[in-house]
Amino acid sequence: MREERRWVELATLERVSWFNHGRLLEPIGYKNPGAIHSRAFAGAPGGVAGPKVQALARTLALCASFSLA
Repeated sequence: MREERRWVELATLERVSWFNHGRLLEPIGYKNPGAIHSRAFAGAPGGVAGPKVQALARTLALCASFSLA
């Protein structure tokens, strides 16, 4: 049962990651929301992303480290 739950959690993380960063949206010029968000914070003071952006980057790195293939 635990193994099944783990796979469901990983599949959910992959889907959420795709939804937030992989899909292309027509209203923003067929770009993905993650790219737009990254560009919005690229000019943060001192060139350092804020804590929310850093947390997002850590989450994305974690999602990328898992593969269901």
